[in-house]
Amino acid sequence: MNVLEDAKGGPVTTDGRHFTTERNHPEMYLLLPVAVPLDIATSPFQLFYMLTFKDCRNAY
Repeated sequence: MNVLEDAKGGPVTTDGRHFTTERNHPEMYLLLPVAVPLDIATSPFQLFYMLTFKDCRNAY
């Protein structure tokens, strides 16, 4: 899908119905049981990073 099709709402069939050309990826749901505990385990480090470098975020 290009930018113009995306702005128009995606590809359209001859009768005007929208459809998607992307496939579903159900295998990505297999990563969910790993991703959630890792996110919880790394949250203290993320908090430390955010508090340490909070002045640097608005520097640009």
